[in-house]
Amino acid sequence: MERFEDWLCLKEFKSWSMGTVVYRYPVLGPGRELKWVLERYWRGAIDYEAFREGVLQWLERRTRHLAQYRIDWISATDFFLYDFVLELALSLGIVPKRFLQQTFAHPEDLYFAVARGMHQTPPVDMTKWFNTNYHYLVPELHLGWTEGFPFIVEWARRTSPVLGGRAIGTIVGPLTFLTLSRVYEGKEEGVSFWRSSLAFREAFLREFLARYRRLLTDLAPFVQLFVLEEPVLVLEEVRALEKAYRQVYRQLLGDWSGPPVYVMVYYEVPALSPDWFEQLPIAGWGMDVSSFGGADDSGALVSYLSGFRAGEKGFLAGVVSGRHPFRTDPMRVKRIYERFLDAAIAPEKILWTHSAPLIHLPHTVRNESRIPEEIVSLLAFADERLEELTRVPRWAREGGSLSGQEVEHQVRQEVRERVAQLLEGRVQRSVSFRERYRLQRQRLRLPLLPTTTIGSFPQTSDVRRMRARWRRGEVSDAEYRRFIQEKIRECIRIQEELGLDVLVHGEFERADMVEYFAERLEGMLVTDQGWVQSYGSRAVRPPIIWGDIAWSSPMTVREIAFAQSLTKKPVKGMLTGPVTILQWSFVWEGLSREMIAYQLAVALRREIEVLLQEGISVIQIDEPAFREALPLKRSEWSSYKEWAVRAFRLTHSFVPPTVQIHTHMCYSEFGDIADGVYAMDADVLLIEASRSRGAIIDAFRDYPNALGPGVYDIHSPRIPTYEEIEEVLSRALSVFPVDRLWVNPDCGLKTRQWEEVIPSLRNMVHVAGKWRMRYATPV
Repeated sequence: MERFEDWLCLKEFKSWSMGTVVYRYPVLGPGRELKWVLERYWRGAIDYEAFREGVLQWLERRTRHLAQYRIDWISATDFFLYDFVLELALSLGIVPKRFLQQTFAHPEDLYFAVARGMHQTPPVDMTKWFNTNYHYLVPELHLGWTEGFPFIVEWARRTSPVLGGRAIGTIVGPLTFLTLSRVYEGKEEGVSFWRSSLAFREAFLREFLARYRRLLTDLAPFVQLFVLEEPVLVLEEVRALEKAYRQVYRQLLGDWSGPPVYVMVYYEVPALSPDWFEQLPIAGWGMDVSSFGGADDSGALVSYLSGFRAGEKGFLAGVVSGRHPFRTDPMRVKRIYERFLDAAIAPEKILWTHSAPLIHLPHTVRNESRIPEEIVSLLAFADERLEELTRVPRWAREGGSLSGQEVEHQVRQEVRERVAQLLEGRVQRSVSFRERYRLQRQRLRLPLLPTTTIGSFPQTSDVRRMRARWRRGEVSDAEYRRFIQEKIRECIRIQEELGLDVLVHGEFERADMVEYFAERLEGMLVTDQGWVQSYGSRAVRPPIIWGDIAWSSPMTVREIAFAQSLTKKPVKGMLTGPVTILQWSFVWEGLSREMIAYQLAVALRREIEVLLQEGISVIQIDEPAFREALPLKRSEWSSYKEWAVRAFRLTHSFVPPTVQIHTHMCYSEFGDIADGVYAMDADVLLIEASRSRGAIIDAFRDYPNALGPGVYDIHSPRIPTYEEIEEVLSRALSVFPVDRLWVNPDCGLKTRQWEEVIPSLRNMVHVAGKWRMRYATPV
């Protein structure tokens, strides 16, 4: 193997001593500037030229903003329009087969069609990026290559002059890209790359590596350094592939003579040893070291570093957090640096960075007025992380103190005692599912293949404007309440006209499924502008959990009880589950995630008690983050599932057998959590299934309770055809009994327009009725 150091100019490299690196800075903007440009283009409000101008103006503003910080190396390639994984796929010429015969006026139109679907062509599958709430689009691999699209190269060409010689190239690494992709070639439909046939792997890998290297070559004139992101290397299962993984890098970089290449592993401690990285033909490698010596240090990092002795390569140290928004302790940085010196890592070989992509943080704490000042002083969003990075080299040598007010976590002893009391009892339903389901169908008078939706209905501009006016005090509480009630009334009328069997109130009073509860629970804080990208142009504002959680008054009862008063059909009480509220919030360092999950469960349990008093007979407890919260290390799965399942059952285990409990999960690898999902014991499990064309249903072949596979994709503006809905339903019926099957969309309808929702649901109800008649089994 050629030595990478043969071409690396160490004298030049020494000038980077204790340098700082930034990559994957948020792209949407503090005011969601990119979001508005994208969505105006999608709905035809601006033409292509105006769209391009808006994108490039925002790109320049973003780049100039980054350039003002005293950061040594800034990524010139981390901007993206919708998803950075899809952008890499298109840059390499990997386009799904069904789009190859389509004609597009502009490359971006193809990009958005693959991401969102078009006419009768469905989009690619979407799922969670590791254990985060960011959704990536799953590349579809086949041997029908096209010419690559120069998205990434264009970003580098436009930003590198602004960065003034500080530009680096950040790209998803080849191992992560391949491992997260699926193969669609011949008889191989949806299998992972490493489980595909040897013939396909060899043929695809040969062309893939040539194209990936060509992309690096095209970027080389614009950057001084490459950082290839390889978070897949934290997964324990990659140990079985370490030889194949090493060979990929040897083939890609064995005789590389361009800018130095680093490999960055984030989210957890790498599953492969430091020696494995030292054997790669790279200039250096890096990892997340931010938890070292902190309250959240499990000891795994200490153990990993204890055997680490530096080789000839550089080290990229993720020392400030890219996942949580709490300020960095300078003394922890100093302890990490001392550990590096113990490992014989020379100072001139250290580059400092953040532990994970900054896209997981909001832009800045500036102008945050909803959070107490003493809490704000202890927060660091993306911009504040940049400021911290400029100080890290000094902190490493000298340490320092964490300035700001001392804030005590609020402890509620009565809450802790209530949690302990409930956990000592029986945390499960007292009647078997089979008997419960029989009683529920009698009470609810449900037909075969009952239809429902997931919860939310379109949050149109008039809803958003009224909510904003109410929050500014421009309309009274009574006026706002009347507005919401009229929206609920209209929503119930539409659902009854469509013929849905179990209705929802539409959630018009909720800006977000987690934030809504955070505003009403003790121990949680919400932000003004703390937007974090979830997928495409969509963003959420994660709350901050800073103390024990407590229920103080009904949160959902008024709207749901009103909706139920308008119809004889059952209306679901809609709640967000304890694990999802936990996972989609920032949890203060030092708080037990398990204990917070139990406290949230007890608060939701109290809400359910009030809903039952109002006669609500169906309650949905959404847990879309149940899979997302699964630890990346397989060895930690059983412990997580045990407390996560217990928290979910704590919310509903006390309800009468005639009350039906639904839950909803989406965009997850369900096979990893099937045992946990079974143990949750919801009466009806509603899952996303349409983007995989129903393939995910096979994971629930043995599910003992009722199942509602999503029959159409709500994240696309397309209206599904009868045939598409029937394809998913038919696949479900081939593996699942008809008397326990439900029919529903993939997810909530909040982001869609009424002109998309009504015909889509009409088609869904029509197909359900058609198949109901086929079975013609009386209830």
